[in-house]
Amino acid sequence: MAVFKRGKVYWYHFTFQGRRIQESSGFQNKTAAQRAEAKRKVDQMTMRYVHPAEEHKREAAGKIENFKAMSAIKLAEKNHGVTTISATVQ
Repeated sequence: MAVFKRGKVYWYHFTFQGRRIQESSGFQNKTAAQRAEAKRKVDQMTMRYVHPAEEHKREAAGKIENFKAMSAIKLAEKNHGVTTISATVQ
């Protein structure tokens, strides 16, 4: 375990599949930081971890698709007087 203190907060770093991962644990308690590191390793190994930036991209993509579907419906209603359109949103 590689937990170290930077300022008042503990950070951790480890290598996974040749890639160095270094992140803030967000904790001021060393034991809690070690638990956060262990959880992060397990999440990485089971591929459950999604980087916050990647999660944001996924959410944005979903919102964009929803917007496109709703825009198409509203445009069709406006231009063609259509009251119901079936749209599939993923």
